[in-house]
Amino acid sequence: MLKQTSKIIFFILFSIFSVTTYAVVDDANRLMNWAEQTFPDLFAPPSPTLTADPDWQYRVYEDTNTAVGVSGGKVFVTGGPFSTFGDIKEIGTLADLLVQGPDSNPSTNGGAGCVTPNLPQVGKSYKYNIQGQIAGEITIDYLQVSNTFVKTKTVTNFPSSPASSTDSIISQTLQREGNLIKTTLIETQANTSVGALTTKISYNPAYVISVIEFCQGASYANNDSTQTVETIIPGLPFGAGAITQASPKDTFTIAAVNESISVPAGTFNTVKVTSTNNSTVWTDINGGFLVKQITTGQDGSQTTELISAP
Repeated sequence: MLKQTSKIIFFILFSIFSVTTYAVVDDANRLMNWAEQTFPDLFAPPSPTLTADPDWQYRVYEDTNTAVGVSGGKVFVTGGPFSTFGDIKEIGTLADLLVQGPDSNPSTNGGAGCVTPNLPQVGKSYKYNIQGQIAGEITIDYLQVSNTFVKTKTVTNFPSSPASSTDSIISQTLQREGNLIKTTLIETQANTSVGALTTKISYNPAYVISVIEFCQGASYANNDSTQTVETIIPGLPFGAGAITQASPKDTFTIAAVNESISVPAGTFNTVKVTSTNNSTVWTDINGGFLVKQITTGQDGSQTTELISAP
């Protein structure tokens, strides 16, 4: 029973939670992402680690021997065709370059372009209907949201399988590397029909779950990562043990941006992401929450749709 409950919690809830956990990119990151895609001969490889301190945000591109930095609302470059590396050259204000760059050609419905979904708002509640092998409802309340940490209260109700219904607090630790969002730890404290249990999933190295800016046609992959799953049951000092195994290998592709999709809760402007693990997800751009998800497996397909939103 514990195994089945844990499987449901982490298959369904992690799928929903991971794809709705988008961080709001600051303008500096947005400009750099655009520059990498528009001028790959000047800024390569794409998505290097962002270095940030109170005065500067910058990325260094080893292949092209260049760097881009933002400080005091101004943008600077060095190296390559701009100057001798280390000789910093100002090229304009951040506001002006955003208008000339990533904000100059906004996406059309279902067309090419890049978008950055907002963070889900704290205190908002979203309710979903699930149809497929497991039928029921999930309600997600956002308790804490930041660029490095997300905490939700998630309640599942499966009338055909009451033992699988849970009331959980899910915490996810995040880190940003360039345009990538990765997770190092997911911890769930769940109240189930058989009692309370805590499950921790840690990743080494960090596991890619999303990106900051979504550009149609782009893709990102998870390859060499291991995950350790530890289950703790109150009253049992030995718990349920820890299992370490390879994390699922998956490649995600941004199939569309600004795609309009209708579900019982209404019509939403979304980002559509497909994966090689047979999952398609639509996420609302303005609110950062899941709108719809279709997952196909050996037991058939399962559809999750938003039925109530603030």
